[in-house]
Amino acid sequence: MTINNSLNLLGAIGTGLTPLEGTVVVNYADNTVTGSLNLQAAGLLSAQTYDNLTLTQSGSNYTISGTNGLTSVAVTYTGQAPTSSTSTVTLLSTGIAAASGTGSVTSSVVCFASGTLIRTPDGDVAIETLSPGDRVITASGVERSIKWMGHATIDCRRHAKPSQVKPIRISAGAFAPGLPSQDLWVSPGHSVCVPVLDEVLVPADLLVNGSTVQQINCQEITYWHLELDSHDIILANGLPAESYLDVDNRSFFLTGEGLLDPDRSASDLSNYCRPFTIDELIIKAIRARLRTRAQALGWRLTDFQLNEVLIIADGDVYHPTVHGQTLRYVLPASIKNATLVSPTNAAAFVTDSMDRRELGIAIRSVTIDDGIGACRTVSADDDVLSLGAYGAEGPADARFRWTSNRLPLPSSLWNDCKGHFFIRFDLGHSGLPRWNAPEAGEPTQGKDPQFHAAKLNRAA
Repeated sequence: MTINNSLNLLGAIGTGLTPLEGTVVVNYADNTVTGSLNLQAAGLLSAQTYDNLTLTQSGSNYTISGTNGLTSVAVTYTGQAPTSSTSTVTLLSTGIAAASGTGSVTSSVVCFASGTLIRTPDGDVAIETLSPGDRVITASGVERSIKWMGHATIDCRRHAKPSQVKPIRISAGAFAPGLPSQDLWVSPGHSVCVPVLDEVLVPADLLVNGSTVQQINCQEITYWHLELDSHDIILANGLPAESYLDVDNRSFFLTGEGLLDPDRSASDLSNYCRPFTIDELIIKAIRARLRTRAQALGWRLTDFQLNEVLIIADGDVYHPTVHGQTLRYVLPASIKNATLVSPTNAAAFVTDSMDRRELGIAIRSVTIDDGIGACRTVSADDDVLSLGAYGAEGPADARFRWTSNRLPLPSSLWNDCKGHFFIRFDLGHSGLPRWNAPEAGEPTQGKDPQFHAAKLNRAA
């Protein structure tokens, strides 16, 4: 289950766009939770991580909660391992008024994209050509019969949480030569089998690194999965990955075929064929290996270029004058709408950080001056910067606020300026380095003729 709320918090701890993110595994048999929730808070509350989580049930309502010092977090949802349901998130701090917001809790989609080649006694065949009763070869070399198959076509544009369904592309050779043999497309929650000290199952979205493992924008995609008599590791484009395990999410598949035990019950962690992990130390170790492998494949990191940070105002593009950690733009005071547009990257893609926010530049202050009489400076803590940016962070004497890809600039900043004015951004950080593919343009999507590229219909 992945929790990914964008909250507009209200209360004494501050206001602004505040992501609450985390991946947790819920064991409904004994009401235990593993994983953590991470809060990048707005206003006066600093970032928090809640590791000691508990699960409580009241009728059909479930609440995951945790504490960290003076603060606590509670995520309430309806239904067991929901595919998508409304939830309420409440943050409480001793002696400080509560802040709250609403969002959703979404269970992970666990599937292969159409065209994935599954190892069978007759060779590698596209998953959509298989049927219950057909046999596959597991990673250990054993032949096993397919008990059930399901598939669903997802409209990513209309999904409540597109990031939970947009496919993850694992490039050919991302783990080692031939692993996978060609680009493998899976859903974000699908676990691949990775050797660390022993083999573990890791959700694909936790391995996204901005280079050899990427989440791809698409309008529509069809996902498939196959179930054996018990959970096992099969070979998908040569890469070990899990077969389907019913954790009470079978309703995701709009179409299914095969015989099911009418007395079946949902599985839990004890039914996994390999240990399932979202442990940060293990994930960091795997990502470090993926980065090293990406560089061996020709991927290179390049420094962030501040001159690529643009302002688009009333349809016109304005380029900055760059001096050290300062950007300055000259704009006509008559403009009505302006947006700061920045390249972004996630710290998790280029460092050992687990921070997967898409970060642009880190603004310490914004100064507007028309050289006549209108002059003002806005600090990182000012709520005028909250739309399109994350909560302010850093020490009291050096606060900054990371932008996302687009930061709207309200006209109230310059509405009393005359003629032209300059707007200056003083930065705390200039932006993260970015991966460049071995050749110009995006990395290849593999040469699989059976992969339904038309179905992906990639968005610009």
